[in-house]
Amino acid sequence: MNKLITALLLLPMLTAGQSPLPVQSDILYNVINITENSSAVASFDPVYIPLKGAESVAEAVHNYYKQQHEQLQQAETDIQLIHTKHTGMGWHLYFQQVYKGIAIMGATLKVNINDAGTTLSIFDKLASTENWNTQFVANTYFGKGMWLVVDKRPIAVYQKTLNGNRLITDIEGNVIRQKDTRLYFTKDDTLVAAKVFRPDPLTPISVIAGLNGTYKHFNDSDYALLNDQRVDVSLPVTFNGSVFQLKNKYARIYDTSFKAPNIAPATSATPQFNFTRKQDGFKEVMALYHVTNTQEYLHSLGIDEVKYQLKMDAHSSTSDQSYFEYEGDTTLNFGTGGVPDAEDADVIVHEFTHAVSFSVNPNLNMSTERRAIEEGMCDVMAATYSKKYTAFNWRRIFNWDAPNPFATGVTPFWNGRNANSNKTYDDLSNDAYFSSEIWSSALLDIEEQIGSDSTIILMLASLASYTDNTTMLQAAQLFMQADSVLLNKHFGWKMGSVFNARKLGNFPTGLTDQEQLNQQLIVRNSLAFASGDGNAVLTIPVKADIVVYDLQGRKLFTFGNQQGELTFRTEDFVSGMYIVIVSTPTAQSSLKLMKY
Repeated sequence: MNKLITALLLLPMLTAGQSPLPVQSDILYNVINITENSSAVASFDPVYIPLKGAESVAEAVHNYYKQQHEQLQQAETDIQLIHTKHTGMGWHLYFQQVYKGIAIMGATLKVNINDAGTTLSIFDKLASTENWNTQFVANTYFGKGMWLVVDKRPIAVYQKTLNGNRLITDIEGNVIRQKDTRLYFTKDDTLVAAKVFRPDPLTPISVIAGLNGTYKHFNDSDYALLNDQRVDVSLPVTFNGSVFQLKNKYARIYDTSFKAPNIAPATSATPQFNFTRKQDGFKEVMALYHVTNTQEYLHSLGIDEVKYQLKMDAHSSTSDQSYFEYEGDTTLNFGTGGVPDAEDADVIVHEFTHAVSFSVNPNLNMSTERRAIEEGMCDVMAATYSKKYTAFNWRRIFNWDAPNPFATGVTPFWNGRNANSNKTYDDLSNDAYFSSEIWSSALLDIEEQIGSDSTIILMLASLASYTDNTTMLQAAQLFMQADSVLLNKHFGWKMGSVFNARKLGNFPTGLTDQEQLNQQLIVRNSLAFASGDGNAVLTIPVKADIVVYDLQGRKLFTFGNQQGELTFRTEDFVSGMYIVIVSTPTAQSSLKLMKY
């Protein structure tokens, strides 16, 4: 074994206590030419995949692409399911390509498909295995066998983990790539034990603050009824070689030196951050934990907007006020007046959503109405986050920081906000916080129709189109537009009813229109078309746009603003199956054409 390889294998053992930076090196091959690092080919054109008859959606998708995808027609090539998830949008399926039963590094297929069988998006990184004839000799000593594609040719390699380092070696044991995967004793995030309220001390036990004289704030004391509501969690933090620090890739706790009180961020000599409520470190752990959780939730939806390590001061002032500071140094600041704001995840998630919003669309000079939308959107994030833990009082925002509805004889520090109000656009005022309840209540009405995931996706997708003086009427239109573009108007008729009820527009509900389209959309002469003996005629009851796709998702024909009869000439089609998508402003339907 040469000296370079010996040094690489010894490196983890020599530096484990010295906090080395993660290492990733490509020793023999140019990383640019490796398939693992190439970008996927993305497609958002709908492809219909028949689900009927298959044991599962995954099997149906596998069978479809095995039959239709050029790369999978090649000898001894297949795909294997490695991950599946179902959300409000549908199924999310992730496949690994294999050749001769061995995985090809970086060669994957991600298919997002709705429950009806129409794809939402496709991310294709499948590799061509044409003319491959390389043989693979298993060697368990070197590790798991894999194919590494370099300049379109397969290289037989092995992957194994040694002392926290993932090593890729060639068939002679020479190290090709090395990546440090350790979490402990490095500057990467490492998991520690901690205690937090989740989301606050009240909602998990269905209690209103102060009810019957209990569950009161008691000046931030270690009141047993509150301390007992802390739960054990794991939290990624940083170990710097001597102590654990409250920071990770998403955020870090720091002290704003020019703001009182000046409290140094808590550290720990052991992987334990089990503070009681009275201790300053408890608020810091709360802030880091709930921001981390929210970031990871957004990442699960494919949303990655706050790409920097966010600074957070859990004791920025003694006032009862928290805020996101976007001018200059972007920070989250939590006040300690009244109930300390960082004790309530509603406050933490609300303020963090301001940071997300700023990353999506950094408007600095918002009108009052635009600011009301902003506040309402942050309340929506806080409410849906709280709902993940319990549905009790979930549409009341800041249940602990500002308990509402009030218990008899209890005077809250402030009134909080109600995202279950009956306000409509007619109630719009010059008070952004009062008006925010119009927007938050509308969006949470939608959430109860389509689910949290889809609501958050559409909310942040439409946010990108906002200006600094967008109105709620315009925001509702942009929300509907996001559904049209991203989800093929999947939820439009449900959302239209909600916006109409809140007087945020006059949208067609689409229910009657959808039924009309489905019932009156008729294809005549399809058998003659299929055999090549005649043309197919489509009867369209209302003005609509028609797009014809083949089963590979390629758009073949587009017919705009059609009504009445549309003829498909048999000579314009080769043998195969075709999907015809018919879209109106309020409905969408699809049908199939076959040509033998």
